[in-house]
Amino acid sequence: MNFQIAMKSVFVIYLLCLFPFCRAEAANHFRDVPADHWSYDVLQELHSRGIVLGFGDNSYRGYRNMTRYEMAQITARAMACATDKRDKDLIDRLCAEFQEELKDLGVRVKELEKNVDAVKWTGRANYLFTSDQTEGRRTREKSIFSFRMEPTAKINKHWKVNGRLDMSLNINRNSAGTVQMNRVWAEGKYGNTVIRLGKVPLSTNENGIVLESSFTGFTVQTGKSWKVLLLGGRLNMSKTGAYRVGMGYSRELRAMGMTKEAAEVRAMARDPATIFGVNLQYKTNKKIFGGLGYYHLSSKAYNFIADMENESKAGVNIGSVNLGYRFSPKCVLTGAYAKAYYSKDPDMIEGFGNMQDYSWEVELSYGNYRKASKKGEWKAYLAYSNYGYISSVIPASSNIDDMYDDDMGIANWGERGWEIGGSWALEKNVGLVASYFWGSSITSHRHMKSVLARLEMFF
Repeated sequence: MNFQIAMKSVFVIYLLCLFPFCRAEAANHFRDVPADHWSYDVLQELHSRGIVLGFGDNSYRGYRNMTRYEMAQITARAMACATDKRDKDLIDRLCAEFQEELKDLGVRVKELEKNVDAVKWTGRANYLFTSDQTEGRRTREKSIFSFRMEPTAKINKHWKVNGRLDMSLNINRNSAGTVQMNRVWAEGKYGNTVIRLGKVPLSTNENGIVLESSFTGFTVQTGKSWKVLLLGGRLNMSKTGAYRVGMGYSRELRAMGMTKEAAEVRAMARDPATIFGVNLQYKTNKKIFGGLGYYHLSSKAYNFIADMENESKAGVNIGSVNLGYRFSPKCVLTGAYAKAYYSKDPDMIEGFGNMQDYSWEVELSYGNYRKASKKGEWKAYLAYSNYGYISSVIPASSNIDDMYDDDMGIANWGERGWEIGGSWALEKNVGLVASYFWGSSITSHRHMKSVLARLEMFF
């Protein structure tokens, strides 16, 4: 008999003596060990104890050579099961025999655990329902299932790589759904300074009324009580208020038979913007907090406001201020104001029915809701808002279809009015969000009502 095969049998006999057992009644764990074999009961018992596991195809392969590494693995599992002094003395002798293999096995397991911990996955699943009703127009409803995956891969003690994959399915259209990689960025942290590079998330300090989205570029945030945020890069204009107004103007031109001009306006509306900005925010645990913001955007999407004949890109400058007061850890009053200034004379802006180059919002909230981290946690709010088309570049509420972050608001471009809503954790990691808006259009003054309901599950 081959020496190593003999050793495999002897080792099993040794384990039989080491661990008393009764006859196993469970199904055979090893398909190549017949029930009438002398080792059948032994192997069933050792398998139930987690000492002898066999191979992935439910075989034991008693005919093959056992390597020293395999014997070391079994010894390591037996060590965890040893109880009395006799067992431990025998285990100590085996450990001395296989000390090099056990040491190497421990190193390999630690390296594997280290690699597994380097990549972490989080995410969420949503069901979203919205209903928008404007006076004199038909009601628009949406029902959307969304699923998000967010991997984080650790590079070293300072840097990591993040991503976000969004999948959505519009139930109303019965479509096949879409899958998009919306964000991929590298993030480095040095003390109180955080650097982000790539397709990065962006949330400016005006409580979601100016810019809450993602863009391709960089952000650098530094500071403790006083935080400074610098940002720069390229912004996709297809989700902005300027794009929405430009496409509306294009449709008017096409209706008048001006197809060439309509196509030119559509092309301008899609032109990506170059964006630079800075935030200065005072934020502590004290009662009062606030900050300032400045942004410059350059895109042909703004040409229809400033100078239609100019082939160069028009520029828009936006200034903002925000202020908040914390009555208690749960009760907070916030306010924000943003104003857009054009780098060229806005000769045509009045012709668009006063698109409002300013935005503002006041909100009172009470409660504490952190992504349903604890069953029963809740938060409610009451707000009044005015969202201008140009000053609110991409407000948080405009992105509800894409599950951008955790905004509950539903007021959108060109709308002003009251909003009430709240969120409640039904179970841990399961939350319900609901909001109701009533107001009017800034341009047409038509009465408007909107409802939002979202069931969200985090993992």
